[in-house]
Amino acid sequence: VASPKSFLNKEVVINAKFDKFSTLGLDYKPAFKSSEEYISFLIKRDDTSFDIPLSEMKLFLKRSEAERHIDLKSNDEIQITGIVFSDALGDTWIDVSKLTLIKKATENKTE
Repeated sequence: VASPKSFLNKEVVINAKFDKFSTLGLDYKPAFKSSEEYISFLIKRDDTSFDIPLSEMKLFLKRSEAERHIDLKSNDEIQITGIVFSDALGDTWIDVSKLTLIKKATENKTE
């Protein structure tokens, strides 16, 4: 996210912790991804001990693919493969071609 222009039109592979599905960045004209065809999602920041999503990175996944991952929970470890297709607003916009669950987050059970 520090230099999205240097990754423009390149494939990236990112390991991260899933935060949540979202509508962030959908239908924004300069980096258009239709909300009818795509859903966006957020990952957790890894540069802080606080629980904050990395909103500077816009991640888009086709809705048909997202339906296969509907059971993802916050803090699940994932791997993302995609192409950086825009640096609009100085942010990194990624068209995700592959989303893989690496490890489920541990659940805290209270009795």
